[in-house]
Amino acid sequence: MWVDDFLFIKPLTSDFQLKDIQSTTESLGFPWHPTKFSEFGPKVTYLGFEWDLHRMTVKLPDEKSDVFRQRVAAFRHSDVKSLKEVREVCGSLQNITMMARDLAPYLSEFNNFLSAWSTKSQYQKLYVPVPVQDEAKVWFKAL
Repeated sequence: MWVDDFLFIKPLTSDFQLKDIQSTTESLGFPWHPTKFSEFGPKVTYLGFEWDLHRMTVKLPDEKSDVFRQRVAAFRHSDVKSLKEVREVCGSLQNITMMARDLAPYLSEFNNFLSAWSTKSQYQKLYVPVPVQDEAKVWFKAL
């Protein structure tokens, strides 16, 4: 486990630096990830989102948005999907709903599709139902 899920914020007038926090927590045994940190600034990536503290905005990074959009695009048609593919897209979309709460209702059919494997082999592939295709189109447009 790394200390990379913390977000430290300081007043603009403070000369406090991240190395001050690192040196203080080092004696407590906190393992800092060697690359997953950034110095204090108005923009920071946290929990997979880009936070602009001056503008008070949060957005999904473009690279991540492109990957998620590509995943959801594959569900807009009645192709066969594996349980792994459905889990992956559901996890990606669930992550987005932490910030885009208005999209949360468009996860219900994906979750219903996911539950279809409760009575089937996890290796069986299933066709994407029409309601899931409809939700995928909403997500594709939003991303």
